[in-house]
Amino acid sequence: MRRSGLLALAVGGTLIAAAAVVGRRLWFFSDDWNIFADYHSGNLLEPFNGHLSLLPAGLYQAAFHTVGVGSYLPYRVLGLAALGVLAFQVARYSTALPGTLGAAVAVVAVMWNSAGTTNVMFPFLMNFSLPIAALLAMWWHLDALPHGGGTAPAEADHDPASGGKRSEAPAEVRHLAAIGVWAAVALATSGLGVVAIGAIALEFLLRRSPGRLWTALAVPTSVWFIWWLGHRSANQVS
Repeated sequence: MRRSGLLALAVGGTLIAAAAVVGRRLWFFSDDWNIFADYHSGNLLEPFNGHLSLLPAGLYQAAFHTVGVGSYLPYRVLGLAALGVLAFQVARYSTALPGTLGAAVAVVAVMWNSAGTTNVMFPFLMNFSLPIAALLAMWWHLDALPHGGGTAPAEADHDPASGGKRSEAPAEVRHLAAIGVWAAVALATSGLGVVAIGAIALEFLLRRSPGRLWTALAVPTSVWFIWWLGHRSANQVS
């Protein structure tokens, strides 16, 4: 990672450390209790405020059954870790900005704002930070695809096993698999993941990406759609 990215990571780490100190006296509040009541054992596919919240509710449930509710710290660690994932993705994606301060400024702008302070206080708001991090991760892998995921001829990697020919398949498969995993993370975290998938789909359209690249989104989106068909009557989102 370039110097600007390392600076951005240092800034992100400092902000998370400050958040950990500032929130050290916080205790369970707000939707924490609703999550414990609704997802104390199983039930993870049921919508929370209209969203599929499989990942954050599952993490809460795992903490509930392992460390209990004697301390808020384990739950805050989960929330701050999600914020750290967001900081990393912002730093990695924004290293393309000119200068050494651009990435650091981007990290601060995303993490430390009026909405970010609520994110720091309430760990379950990883259902905001993780889909945004997933969106940035998918964009990064999309840009890293051979010829940027478009239809232009690619500059492929040299493959000695192919008799001197150049092959782009391994890199493409690796990045497409990563896009698929991050798409699943986004969709399993909150309805904001649907927005993230829409943004990446629009990127595919604008880049005129070939059909094979759409498979990265097809599987997780299809699974989410099947979930939605089974739970749309309980979905409160307009």
